[in-house]
Order: sequence, then structure tokens, then C-alpha cells
Amino acid sequence: MSIKKFKCEKCGCRVVDEVMVNVTQTTEIVGVDEDGLLMYGKSDTDGGKISCFQCKKCGKVIRDKEDKSITLLKELAEFIIKQGTGK
Repeated sequence: MSIKKFKCEKCGCRVVDEVMVNVTQTTEIVGVDEDGLLMYGKSDTDGGKISCFQCKKCGKVIRDKEDKSITLLKELAEFIIKQGTGK
């Protein structure tokens, strides 16, 4: 079985951001460290809708063959499979 991996067509990055709208993020703040930075515990996400997927590095939005933003996980998987990148 061959595993396909995402590779940005613009910059070669392999990490995808899932951009969402109307999301509630609940995060436990467990304290503040000596440098004044918040220390996080458990977090949970509720609701929301995927607005688009984009490259983590350059921000290029992943689009289908009709130039529409991909918004479904199944469509993203199909895009990656068609890309054919295994390395």
C-alpha cells in the first residue's frame, strides 16, 4: 500500500492548516510561568465549519480543479491522492 502525502505546489511544505469559522475553543489555563507566559492544559473545540485548507508555510489555499476552495476532508484526501506525492 502506498501512502500519499501533501506537498504544497508553491513552496514544498508538507503541513496543512485547517481554517475554520464559527468555532468555540475552550482552553484550560493552568498558570503563568516566570516569564509571564500562559501555561495551557486541556483544550476542546466545539462547532465550526471548515472555511478552507491552506499551506502552513506560504498560505496557499488548496483548490479543486474548478478553482474552488476545498472544504471537505474527503475532497482534501482526493486532492492529495491525485497529487501523487509519496515522499
